[in-house]
Amino acid sequence: MLSILLLGPPKILRDGAPVELPRRRSRALVYYLAAQPGVVSREQIQDLLWPDHGRAAAQQLLRTTLHGVRKALGAALVSGEDQLAIGGDVDVDARALAAALPSGDIAALEAALGRYRGDLLAGFGLSDSEPFEAWLAAERERARLLAARGLARLATLYEAHGDYTPALGALARALAFDPLQEDLQRAAMRLHYLAGDRVGAIRRYEELRDLLDAEMGVPPMAETRAMYDAVIKDEVRRMKGESEATAPIIDGASRFHPSSFILHPSELPFTGRSAELGRLHAAAESGKLALIEGEPGIGKTRLAEEFLARRGGLALVGEARELEQSLPYQPLVAALRGLTAGQGWPALRGRLELDPLWLREAARLLPELHPAPDGLPPADEARLWEALARLLAALARVEP
Repeated sequence: MLSILLLGPPKILRDGAPVELPRRRSRALVYYLAAQPGVVSREQIQDLLWPDHGRAAAQQLLRTTLHGVRKALGAALVSGEDQLAIGGDVDVDARALAAALPSGDIAALEAALGRYRGDLLAGFGLSDSEPFEAWLAAERERARLLAARGLARLATLYEAHGDYTPALGALARALAFDPLQEDLQRAAMRLHYLAGDRVGAIRRYEELRDLLDAEMGVPPMAETRAMYDAVIKDEVRRMKGESEATAPIIDGASRFHPSSFILHPSELPFTGRSAELGRLHAAAESGKLALIEGEPGIGKTRLAEEFLARRGGLALVGEARELEQSLPYQPLVAALRGLTAGQGWPALRGRLELDPLWLREAARLLPELHPAPDGLPPADEARLWEALARLLAALARVEP
């Protein structure tokens, strides 16, 4: 059986024996394909591994690389005319972890989490390929999030069985990724208390309070302070009839449930960006374009999401990824698809004051905007941009 281990220092094994791929880019190709949930286009691979080469040269390098990989992996490398993949019967630890996440089977989840040996592709990289390095940085963060999510789920399952010690152990492993996850810290405080370790719950709160003050200059969240008060007053108790047997009521006022473990940035406390948020609101009020820039991981996306949530109105969100640069207008297509997928789109469309001609033109990007009759004139880029501008103006007249 072929196994590809991505979580930690990468390995390719066949029946436990290492599979040798001497060329670094050959290994990078295998690792990248193994990390994907589906097929990948050859062009995407070329842009990822040989970004500085012309199309013809990159195609030839990919063919040469595939020849060596196919000799080593055999049928595990699924190669179509324009698409590549690692076969679904190959054991990939990252895929196994994602598949086990929704499971209610403690043993299966423990086994999948036990395969997390460290950061994705630890010690591996392609320093001369910026697209690969950017992908790897994002995927490493996603793998950490996946592991933390799995550990939070595992803690929930253990707690449902009244096994507080292994539940605390799972939370400790999740908090090792980021000790500032206050929902996980609250869950750990509760578990300490339920396990009879009231002092441990109090000590955990004090340590968290000191850490938040040192790292961010903020106090614990109101919910965390409420949990601390409940511990002090011996008012922590489980919800009656709670299927997970985990969600307590604090003095009849606050209800915490394991499903609320904060693992998505939008659920983290928003701190330290009040000035930037104010500048965004000021720019919006005066009709200006705002650009948020900075190093990865400093909270750019969270700032934008917080602005949109507080601003209200209609938000069209599109994303541009480097590996999608060959897909024309992809961020605009994504933004329009988000618009039409919303429940309010039929009513909103009925209120638009826009000639169907321009909707049909915009529908060249996204057919869901308007049914296109046969015999449309050939596409014209100037008319397409005009149609998009008129569509956005019509939307803005209905809803800011």
